[in-house]
Amino acid sequence: MSVPGPNGLPGGYPCRLSQEGAEVVLPNDLTLEDAIEINEKGAKFDGIERVKDDGTVIYVDENVRNMEDVLGYTCKELRISEIGERAKELNAKLRKLYEKYGTGSAITQ
Repeated sequence: MSVPGPNGLPGGYPCRLSQEGAEVVLPNDLTLEDAIEINEKGAKFDGIERVKDDGTVIYVDENVRNMEDVLGYTCKELRISEIGERAKELNAKLRKLYEKYGTGSAITQ
């Protein structure tokens, strides 16, 4: 089955699950190092520069600028302890954008 972040790895991997946990099971022609590199490169397309060991997400500068330009929302680093407050802040910014353009309602909590 596909598992996000098994054993602390970045991205998703095909895994065999058991009571002992997740065992990454890759095709024979793909090394774990190559799979990690693919996931790290892919994360940048999603706007994530990297994830620190403590779980803090560092966003790609271009995406940070775009969020600032479009929403007035600034977040270069997102710490796990800030997720709830950041989600409320982002939702409020989205509500204003939706109201401005009349495109419907923002995400409800």
